[in-house]
Amino acid sequence: MATLKSYFKGLGTAWNSKRMTLLLYILLLIFTFTVIIPFFSVLKKETGYSMSVYPLLKNFDFTVYADFLQHSGKAVKPFVSIAIWLSVFYIFFGVFLSGGIIHIIYNQENKFSLKEFFAGCGNYILPFLRITIFSFILQVIIAILVYVPLMGYLDSLKETAESEATLVYTFLTGAAIHLILAAFVMLVTDYAKIMLVVNESKKSFVSFWLSFKFFFRYFFRTVFLYVLLLILPIAFATGYFLFSEHFAITSKQSFVIVVGVQQIFVLMRIWFKIWFYGSEISLLTGTLGIQKQTVSNEEWDVKALEIEEEEIEIDPDEL
Repeated sequence: MATLKSYFKGLGTAWNSKRMTLLLYILLLIFTFTVIIPFFSVLKKETGYSMSVYPLLKNFDFTVYADFLQHSGKAVKPFVSIAIWLSVFYIFFGVFLSGGIIHIIYNQENKFSLKEFFAGCGNYILPFLRITIFSFILQVIIAILVYVPLMGYLDSLKETAESEATLVYTFLTGAAIHLILAAFVMLVTDYAKIMLVVNESKKSFVSFWLSFKFFFRYFFRTVFLYVLLLILPIAFATGYFLFSEHFAITSKQSFVIVVGVQQIFVLMRIWFKIWFYGSEISLLTGTLGIQKQTVSNEEWDVKALEIEEEEIEIDPDEL
């Protein structure tokens, strides 16, 4: 089955992309440390280097946060605006790296090199950014089309609903519809990026339209592959959530353990992302019959290089 073949081919791609996974992790780690280190230093300083900082890292506790902001709000305030700008930069950073990931998977057959990776990042940053902005606009439109009527319906339902459960289930139904439509847009966005690389094109909107047509023409293949790809990440995220809920941070040792588990989770997210792209590339190229042209080794025409004996005249005096 084409979908299962693409699924396992993507798994093989992710398994063979250890160097790229490590590079992405290091880049993300550097980006994170530029914010975490100074922010955590402020937390430690404002809490008098006591262990009272650790409750802030567990779950949301309004009492702890209110007390902390009352005494140390001015010290933390600059980080709010910085966090907003860094969030925007993080999105840009992710779009930039996705060009290199898709370029390496499709063109290099996992023969990773820094030169080729960053070449792919630079070549596709602008068209990928246009696709991302267009996708974001679509997501906003979908949210408006779902939640504005939903809120109006819930407001009218308050008078006739037998219980609050009816309102909750109605809202959850609307939220599920939004989630499904948002996932569809994300899938079309992924395949649009892949089509740009496959066609070596910079026409973002043309690629988005072609991706849209591909998605609905092979709807069951793309959705089935997407569902398969979500199984392990959801299971892994659930395990991480259960761990974070039941493992309390009470000391430096427990803090180190939690940070270690978090880094494994980040590393696996990167690995899953490569798996996603690898499987999607395989499905698109396999379904459309696209084959990457490879440069064959040069072959010598031996007969053309042969010299016939009668063409060689040897003078005995020269021997």
